Amino acid sequence: MSGRHATTAIAFQHPDAPSGAARAIVLTGTAITTLAGTSGAWWALVPGGLNAAEFAQLMLFGVCFAWIAFAFWTAVVGYRRLVAHGPVSGLRGPVGAADTQAITSRVALVVPMRNEDPHAVFANIRAIGESIGRSRHPELIDFFILSDTVDPDIQVAEEIAWTELRGHLASVCQVFYRRRTDNTGKKAGNLAEFCRRWGAGYEYFIVLDADSLMEADTIIMMTRIMELNRGVGILQAPPTSIDGSTRFARLQQFAGFAYGTVVTAGMSAWQRGDSNYWGHNAIIRTAAFARYCGLPVLSGTGPFSGEILSHDFVEAALMRRAGYEVWMLPELAGSYERLPPTLLDYAQRDRRWAAGNLQHLRLLTTAGLHPLSRLHLFMGAASYLMSPVWLLFILAGVVSALIDSTSAGHRAVDPLAAIIVFAASSALVFAPRALGIIVILRDRDTRRALGGGGAVLLSGLVEIVVSAAMAPVTMVMQTTSLVGILSGATVTWGVQRRDGGRPSRIALLRVHAPHVVLGLALLATALLVPGSAFWLAAMIASLLAAPLLTAWSSGTDAPSSLLGRLVRVPEEVAPPRVVTRADELAGAQAPLVVDGLRRVLTDGRAHSVHLAVLETAATRPAPVPERVARLVREGAWASIDPRDRALALASPDFLATYRRLPVRLDRASHGTPAPVHH
Repeated sequence: MSGRHATTAIAFQHPDAPSGAARAIVLTGTAITTLAGTSGAWWALVPGGLNAAEFAQLMLFGVCFAWIAFAFWTAVVGYRRLVAHGPVSGLRGPVGAADTQAITSRVALVVPMRNEDPHAVFANIRAIGESIGRSRHPELIDFFILSDTVDPDIQVAEEIAWTELRGHLASVCQVFYRRRTDNTGKKAGNLAEFCRRWGAGYEYFIVLDADSLMEADTIIMMTRIMELNRGVGILQAPPTSIDGSTRFARLQQFAGFAYGTVVTAGMSAWQRGDSNYWGHNAIIRTAAFARYCGLPVLSGTGPFSGEILSHDFVEAALMRRAGYEVWMLPELAGSYERLPPTLLDYAQRDRRWAAGNLQHLRLLTTAGLHPLSRLHLFMGAASYLMSPVWLLFILAGVVSALIDSTSAGHRAVDPLAAIIVFAASSALVFAPRALGIIVILRDRDTRRALGGGGAVLLSGLVEIVVSAAMAPVTMVMQTTSLVGILSGATVTWGVQRRDGGRPSRIALLRVHAPHVVLGLALLATALLVPGSAFWLAAMIASLLAAPLLTAWSSGTDAPSSLLGRLVRVPEEVAPPRVVTRADELAGAQAPLVVDGLRRVLTDGRAHSVHLAVLETAATRPAPVPERVARLVREGAWASIDPRDRALALASPDFLATYRRLPVRLDRASHGTPAPVHH
């Protein structure tokens, strides 16, 4: 299937082979296209001279046009790579299936988690573990579950799920669990602590998010590539989106398959060993990461200071600075992730990413960084800055139209030139989508699996229409998020909602109030300046319909319905074994609902495991209030608030006092990881 290569069938070319002109095509093509587009915009605006609003509009247009030109040329290079079906140039690879399986290095699969649903996360881990059990060298691979969970009930649920998981995977691999009491550094700090305490025992580690899945063949192939390429520090396997059930998630899933594949292939082609790291579904050389990728704490106060929130781009830049290459290899199949189910969930996650990426602007002048690493850091921040730039461009156009309407004889734009520029801009925006659809249509098996050429074309059209309708909405969402971040609003480190469900009407109205207000303002402008109605009509309709768009996209479709048969991806038609198994395990029983304190004090097994975890954490707990002891003696579990439950669960003395056990399991018997000293 298109974009879904068999992991064991990747062809490699000798590292000394020429890399081609991909980088020159992207960078030169972007520069020339931007110059041509900006010149066309100048030609459209110049009649009658440029006023201040028109000059601002021209400058902002140039920035926006450069952004879409860059994406266009990246997609062109990616299309060229996909249709050529050539070998991966620049990396040594295994020769044949036997060589692929011939790994000798120890690998840790590291799963950082915080306040996630343990039932779903541990189902993913078990599915991966069972896949590893079917490989040749399961004894070389261990799991490390690194918890930063602070919810006391989820803490206990994790411990229970872990003990069950260890039983299921006992004949396959070891599953270690550790929960930190000090969440310094968030996810990046958790990974850094893993490297300090246990990294010496593993040549490589693979980072998995709570919603990540990976086939054993992919894990083995990535490990073998790292063994054969000692100069590679990070190898990223771009994850394929799976299991989308809402319209929003399925449309995002289809876009990622159809167009994201082309863009990712292009990025890999022109960046080669100067690529980036996405924070998960990647294999990392442990010793190099531990030595060179420690994150700085940004000095000062305000939104751009403190701990770095988005760690992945920075770690990739530091790894590259140390002389190691960072590769993204889209040919690697068997790497999966799940998407936020609704636009509101997507926006919540996006706000956290925006806060982290904006911090990267302070790192652009860091000494020794590779030029492309600086570009990655800049573009990560620019991906969020483009929304306010686009909004300012629109507002500058509105002001220009108002000035024109009050200036006798002044013609603000050349209509023909403006239409040509608009058409060229639209072509650049939609060309990557067209190239992605062409790649699918060229692959007979994929085309047939997705319902035929007509279904693929109609799916592409549906995605284009919906994404175009949602684009102004996401623009305003990102802009308001940036305003909040810059004004000092706190960005919380919360859990991502991963299941579906329609947002409430109150939530829709609260989130989309800025969209409706802006839509009404633009509508008033269009009524005052009739000439602007043509350019603003689509945006006005989108902004005014924002609550309806979000509500509609949060819904689901029956598989037999028209939309249910469209925007499908290969993983829906023929689900990978690891995905099917994870879904089966997650649906086999209801998620764990645990009153953590009650379970630990009344269940001997839970009590022993919890104490073992506490001993590993070496905590010095705060005193437990007397009221908690009284409520426990009375059996009034529901009256104990979460903070008091957390204090009680953190106190071995309190737990020993109110639950005396004849047998206490030691740390080693539970697989809690002991430190590996360097």
